[in-house]
Amino acid sequence: MLKIAVVGFRHGHIMSLVRAAQQLGYVKIVAMVEEDPSDEAREYVKQMRIKLTHETFDQVLDSVPFDALITSDYFAKRGTHILKALRAGKHVHGDKPLCTSMGELREIARLAREKNLFVTTALTMRYLPVFATVRKLMRDGAIGEFCNGYSFGVHGLAYRAGRPMWFFEKGKQLGTINDLLVHGIDMVRWCSGREFTKVIAGTVGNMSLPEVPWFQDSAQAFYELDNGGKYFGDSSYLAPAKCPSDWVFDVWGTTGRLHFDSGGGLVYHKANEGPVPVKVEPGPAHAPNCVEDWASHIVRGTEPIITREDTLQATAAALTAQESAESGKRDVAIPRVV
Repeated sequence: MLKIAVVGFRHGHIMSLVRAAQQLGYVKIVAMVEEDPSDEAREYVKQMRIKLTHETFDQVLDSVPFDALITSDYFAKRGTHILKALRAGKHVHGDKPLCTSMGELREIARLAREKNLFVTTALTMRYLPVFATVRKLMRDGAIGEFCNGYSFGVHGLAYRAGRPMWFFEKGKQLGTINDLLVHGIDMVRWCSGREFTKVIAGTVGNMSLPEVPWFQDSAQAFYELDNGGKYFGDSSYLAPAKCPSDWVFDVWGTTGRLHFDSGGGLVYHKANEGPVPVKVEPGPAHAPNCVEDWASHIVRGTEPIITREDTLQATAAALTAQESAESGKRDVAIPRVV
């Protein structure tokens, strides 16, 4: 039985993470903590109709035997929880972003490696059948050598209309590239088999929210991969109200092109043939979501869809672009942290 502590209920993603854990017969949630006592901080606790067990994570560490941590606190606090758990010898599944600084990430990587702990984050698009199908196509050579690609993951902001207000407090969200673009980075990295090596340039800004001028509602990054290929990603919060958008990807190779999206759309163009019919295959049966993937690997030893290396290197690429955007530096090498 995998005993899990859940700490930090500040993002709506926590609801799906906890529900996924509760559905596993080999998992038991033994502690639930939200350290902020305010009604706003505990809104998701109220919606989920759960009972908190302790006031602080330190109390849990001191008094509750458990094996692993799930956390979805506000972004700047996640690294603190994760490092405490790792130092105590616990596995970790964090909502994304995993942490908000390269220093935290390096320490997470060091502890996880030295203590042989499984750390993953909620890169949820991996479990959608269309992305698993794209990965197989690309790994089987459908487009030849990867040359370039782009993605647009433009989100709605929902300021004062559903999004937690801590998002707009200085020092808590700490960067929209790190917040969102990690999904696009992970998809290109996973599907192509190529590694991100350099941030050519990153940029962030405020286009639509003068009430909170420091908030980055616009965020883009341009990368180079280890074969010289390029990737551009836009992960802004600029979708107007009631104008939702799927994640949309285009990738080009030496012998073909793939256009696909998180809604399940997939178009394959093959050199000298044009559009070629493609059947979207089912996703992995043993790991229908990120929590089951993580827990099953720990308990049953199943091969994870998201590895520790995937988690850490995708986060490193996102954090490097975030720092590039805020500093204005260009051509910044992405460190290996695994």
